[in-house]
Amino acid sequence: VYNELEQQTKMTSLYQAMYDQDILTSESELVTLASLKLSEENPYKASEVMKKGFDSGVIKKNLKNYRTYAQALYAAREYEDALVPLREAAKLSSDGKLYDQLGQSYLALNRWKEAESAFKSALSKGKLGDGIGNTKVSLGSVQFEQKNYEAAIKTFQSATQHDKVSEIAGKWAKYVDNEVMRLAELRKEIVINTDVEPVSG
Repeated sequence: VYNELEQQTKMTSLYQAMYDQDILTSESELVTLASLKLSEENPYKASEVMKKGFDSGVIKKNLKNYRTYAQALYAAREYEDALVPLREAAKLSSDGKLYDQLGQSYLALNRWKEAESAFKSALSKGKLGDGIGNTKVSLGSVQFEQKNYEAAIKTFQSATQHDKVSEIAGKWAKYVDNEVMRLAELRKEIVINTDVEPVSG
């Protein structure tokens, strides 16, 4: 009865009441409550339910549950906390999509080195579908942020092979190339200035 869409609020209230009275004891019940809270846009409560379930050992540490937990934390804007379950889910996943998501999370936190590692893992694991070009552009951008210009140019050039991102990847590659030349010119000027003989009085 409660599984009809219009009955979802009632179902959530029922589950919440049972949870508050410690009647919900099984993994499926706790994960259902967390999913209901997520769909009602109450991700913080969903993450609390998942955390309690993980800590007590009731909720198994598997791909599906790690993904739900990470999704709840991410939606609650608990980006740092979302990294741990997302990393665990990415390890267990058969494709690289969760590693890409992990990379985006590190990117949002300006953690370039970890983002680079996650994007490389995403590409290595594969099965990214149409998202492969975006992953390469993201990888190139974090390589650029770390001033690893040669690697960034190669990554952006590789991304130009993917139609959806070909134009933006090409622009990035050109921008990085120009930046390399600009820095080279600056270095030349510094060398020239240091070679100037001091004027004797």
